[in-house]
Amino acid sequence: MTMRTAVRPGDGMEQAVAAAGLYPDNRSGNKGTEPEGVEVARFGGSTFAFIALERANAMAVYRLENETQPRFVQVLATGVSPEGVLAIPRRNLLVTDNEIDGSLSVFAP
Repeated sequence: MTMRTAVRPGDGMEQAVAAAGLYPDNRSGNKGTEPEGVEVARFGGSTFAFIALERANAMAVYRLENETQPRFVQVLATGVSPEGVLAIPRRNLLVTDNEIDGSLSVFAP
């Protein structure tokens, strides 16, 4: 499932997650979305950063055409508490392993 949100330049990852309706507001005082795992990979000639957000049950996606100014692309809902991210560009797949529910989330970018 893809969740696209409008994020203005300068807005942070947590604002993007909140705009997608996935921000864990009851845990704001703790660790917010708690970025956990990160994977950088090339898909379709572009480089992307995929950031697992353990407490939001989501993954943030950024395009890295200019590494000093990553461009937010989208937020993807995952299973419960994604810990790791694995890109498999040869298969056009991206996988998260989700700690609490023991599931894998598979995306085809």
